[in-house]
Amino acid sequence: MKTTGGAGKTVLLLEAADIARQYNYIVASPTIVASGMCDRIVEKIQEAAKSYIKEARPKITSVNIELFGIGGGVGFETESATKSFGYKVSKLVAEINKIGKSVLILIDEVQANNEELRQLIIAYQEMVGEGLDVMLILAGLPMALSSLLNDKVLTFLNRANKIYLSPLPTGEIDSYFARAFDSLGIKLSAARRKEAAEKTQGSPYMMQLVGHYIVLYASDNGDVSEASFNDALETAKSYFLNDICKTTLDALSQKDQEFLLTAATVEKSNIGIEIAAVADNMNVSKQYAQNYRQRLIQSGIIEPAGRGLIRFAVPYLEDYLKQLQEA
Repeated sequence: MKTTGGAGKTVLLLEAADIARQYNYIVASPTIVASGMCDRIVEKIQEAAKSYIKEARPKITSVNIELFGIGGGVGFETESATKSFGYKVSKLVAEINKIGKSVLILIDEVQANNEELRQLIIAYQEMVGEGLDVMLILAGLPMALSSLLNDKVLTFLNRANKIYLSPLPTGEIDSYFARAFDSLGIKLSAARRKEAAEKTQGSPYMMQLVGHYIVLYASDNGDVSEASFNDALETAKSYFLNDICKTTLDALSQKDQEFLLTAATVEKSNIGIEIAAVADNMNVSKQYAQNYRQRLIQSGIIEPAGRGLIRFAVPYLEDYLKQLQEA
């Protein structure tokens, strides 16, 4: 899954895990890419499979119980504890498949050039080649996933289904707010509710912030004054700027930041920002600016808006950049 920050990929992974469990899957709950990731995946599969393995194989050796902690049946010898991650995970999956269960591995916050992630993907490819019943879902920002897809060793990933999380439609957010506020006894006019939905700019995280602060700032009887409503929107935006816009910008190179700062302050049409104008203001060639344009599009930070035009893809990032220029 490719998406910008705050677009709800972690929540979507958790939902996928819950649905998979209903369809006979042993689920290794979402694991963040970091040191020790592969070990945590093995542990999560063991823990999730423990009760099923015990039911299917009540008579097992103490060595197996001690070594793998899933109630036995894996059949490894003690020295197998030193085997590779690929060996361990494939044996676990094979044993789980024998009792009629499938395995789902979920990975969040995919990072580029991570060796443990490469080990996992290679192990997954080998398991698929062996005919094992296992699925893998990866979620992350576009640049990290693009880098992963371009890895020469992992080219088979290009055959995977790719899901791009688009902004939520304003009408759907408005409908959600209507149900949520009604259930909580929050009294908000249709016009203000629609304004609140529009202020989210389609971001699930911003939707969460806006809804939270409207409820928090409402009076005890559920009334939301104009001042409270405006304060709620401003507080939500402030948190979004710091949590999403600032962290997005901090992760970029100085030149990428310069490109975005320039794009936020040049004159623009109703359609978008002209790359030529950005290049002129940066005192660089149009081709030079195009290189940054392409990288930032791959990162999901900007998007094409027509021939020679771009627009910001991250909600409120343009506002945040303008604030930096004015500071």
